[in-house]
Amino acid sequence: MNVTRFYRLFILITLLGIAVISVLFIIRDRRKPVPLHLMVSNGDAVLELKDGELIRGFQHGETTFFFLPSYSDQTLLDQGGSSQKILYRDSLLSEIRYDTFMSVDVLDESGGLTPWEIIFLRSKNLPAVYINLPDTSAEDIQHDTYSPASIQIRLADGSVNYKGNHDQIKGRGNSTWNYEKKPYSIKLSEKSSLCDMAASRKWVLLADRNDPSKLLNKMVFDTQRAVGMEYAPDSRWVNLYINGSYNGLYLLCEKIDIDESKLNIGDLEKMNDELRRISESDHVSTPALRGYDTSSDPENISGGYLLEYIPEQSYENHPCGFRLDRDLFFALRSPDNASLSEVSYIRSYMEDIDSLFTQKSPMLKQKIDYPSFAKRFLTEEFFYNYDFAAGSFYFYKKADSDILFAGPGWDYDNVCGYSLDRWSDPEGSVLISQRADRRLEWDRLLYEDEAYRKYLVSVFSDMLPVLEDLISTGIDRYVSEIRPSLEMERYRWDVGDHSRYKETDSDIRYIKLFLEKRLIFLCGKWDLETGISVESANTSHTVTFRTEDADISYQIPDAETIPEELLPGLPDGSPRWVCRHSMYPYSPYIPVLEDVVFVPQDSGYESILPGEND
Repeated sequence: MNVTRFYRLFILITLLGIAVISVLFIIRDRRKPVPLHLMVSNGDAVLELKDGELIRGFQHGETTFFFLPSYSDQTLLDQGGSSQKILYRDSLLSEIRYDTFMSVDVLDESGGLTPWEIIFLRSKNLPAVYINLPDTSAEDIQHDTYSPASIQIRLADGSVNYKGNHDQIKGRGNSTWNYEKKPYSIKLSEKSSLCDMAASRKWVLLADRNDPSKLLNKMVFDTQRAVGMEYAPDSRWVNLYINGSYNGLYLLCEKIDIDESKLNIGDLEKMNDELRRISESDHVSTPALRGYDTSSDPENISGGYLLEYIPEQSYENHPCGFRLDRDLFFALRSPDNASLSEVSYIRSYMEDIDSLFTQKSPMLKQKIDYPSFAKRFLTEEFFYNYDFAAGSFYFYKKADSDILFAGPGWDYDNVCGYSLDRWSDPEGSVLISQRADRRLEWDRLLYEDEAYRKYLVSVFSDMLPVLEDLISTGIDRYVSEIRPSLEMERYRWDVGDHSRYKETDSDIRYIKLFLEKRLIFLCGKWDLETGISVESANTSHTVTFRTEDADISYQIPDAETIPEELLPGLPDGSPRWVCRHSMYPYSPYIPVLEDVVFVPQDSGYESILPGEND
């Protein structure tokens, strides 16, 4: 063999060998577990993930909670560089034990030991949304004004779904903004698809604070999509971190907006922007309408209009809207830069629609879209929406059309009896309630027509497979997706005064039980058949009323309620009995699904964390 060829072959084989060995080392290093880096200083603890994100420990009493995203599955812990060290059983803590309360000691620089308790909890299945605020804190986020933010979203497998540096965040909601766990609106630097949803710039992070199950909003949105409403918001559950602090389980949701991928009804707001600019000095408010005094309008102002029926006290919070002769108030969600001519046009149109309703005119059928009215009413009736027709109640009118559509649906954290105690009763109708004075009565007037009622029943019959699937398998599918995050949420925000049960499974059972009874009731009311039956367990639960003298206990069959006659007398100064674990008030309508202790309200007890004893 030629010597030159031999050396060439030798070099080639050597290089290939080096390449193979390098690849093997890379594979080994990639498979080698990467530890989480823990830093402790003056009682504050921070975990650094392998992607560089910082997760701050949440202190509750004597316990520090670490809430980790789905993709952070490491079990090794590195405390190198930390000014203080965590010792477990006299050794440096180097391994994470998830879902386990660990009694540890913090070793400070001078050798002193401080007893501590920590627990590591990890989500599964869900994306993580990281919002970092430059030079500010979550408490500084304003309700009405956007603040600059950088937003990153990582999917459950850790892959980056979105990363921006010029995004924005602000608060949202009315009464919900006053809660400690707050909802937010975010605006991305550019139109983007988040978590496999249609691309958009504007998104909503629903806190679902009043819903301990975190199922309600998504459950209704998805049902409305499944039964064929023209548009219902798409949504995904996410875990939210603001400046590294876990903020809880949220519903990342499409913002109801005019868009080809959402409500494709004609973007009058965009046409207005292209034609003219407005300022606050152009704004005009009269008893009948609110809008902008401008010198020009698009040639076609027939649509699209997105309208929200609102209570009178909210009317002045919206730049554009109108008041009908019967003191009905509507906000223009789009266009929110409407001219006085546009507001006057849509006000006149809605005045005619209202007259057709009140006169029960046969012409109404030609002016409203029956399928959208029926499907929205039936989904809200099935889920028993306490807020039905009292606010967050939308309608839309398309360009070049005289037809009014009902929807999209919105704001469903008060369904399934989660609002007032007596609304836990699954029988009745959303058309009649104590809030009737605030409700828009159009659906009630429609329901009085026999032909329309028959149409409703036929639509509900078509909807039955969707509703039955939700009860039989859908709720369980939802729960399997969010269960670990739901537990993190309950620790992060306590059970609080918005939960009836200590156990997550009891909250879920309550919803299934309510919807089972609800579907059976409605099918009986409309002479339809369903294969759904009421789920109950052949057991009983101990209900205890704690008094100064003694505990009074009863055995209540599973899923039954507590009769009022069993309540002992209250001590002076206590207005009612409340659950010991959450301070939720006693109700004769709430089924007993677990052992429960009641104490007199204002007797010195405080709500407790999940897992703590009564």
